[in-house]
Amino acid sequence: NKENIRLSARLELPDQPKAYGIFAHCFTCTKNITATHTISKTLAKHGIAMLRFDFMGLGESEGEFQNTSVSNNISDIESAYHFLAEHFEKPSFLIGHSLGGLASLYALKNLPEIKGCVSINAPSTTRHTAKRVEGDIQKIMKDGFAEIDIVGKKYKIKSHFIEDIKNYFDLNLSFIKQPVMVMHSKEDPIVSIN
Repeated sequence: NKENIRLSARLELPDQPKAYGIFAHCFTCTKNITATHTISKTLAKHGIAMLRFDFMGLGESEGEFQNTSVSNNISDIESAYHFLAEHFEKPSFLIGHSLGGLASLYALKNLPEIKGCVSINAPSTTRHTAKRVEGDIQKIMKDGFAEIDIVGKKYKIKSHFIEDIKNYFDLNLSFIKQPVMVMHSKEDPIVSIN
């Protein structure tokens, strides 16, 4: 990525790709979670090459999760785009799940050649993410970091993460000119459809 941190990725490559896409996973997930894996493999069976990757500090990517931010995730998506453009072909679309969906939408600002985006169970703003850590925000801001529990796993979060998510509190996606497909389950236990 732009910080010279090596990101781990998997390219599902059909024999004759009709198009290329990028899949951005959820906040603390990896490229190998069921949704990311299944959607990418299925699209590849239909001739769409899909690059799924681990954000910095997650899965098999280098870096420390404690140094992550929404802005880093957006930058990682842009790095994945430039990798495909340089080594294969410019990707046509982005797919993002949960916070990866929100990051994908914001990545469109610097990737005007992307033709479309799919957002799956994404929060409408990072206010949702802030609520998930709100009990620890005071500790994070006082001590510079804290361990937070996200779906039963502990993650270290630094104060710069809290400062960064404030930049995305008010969803302003007026710059998007591409079509966007929004998919969301009424039964999502993490991100309410509301």
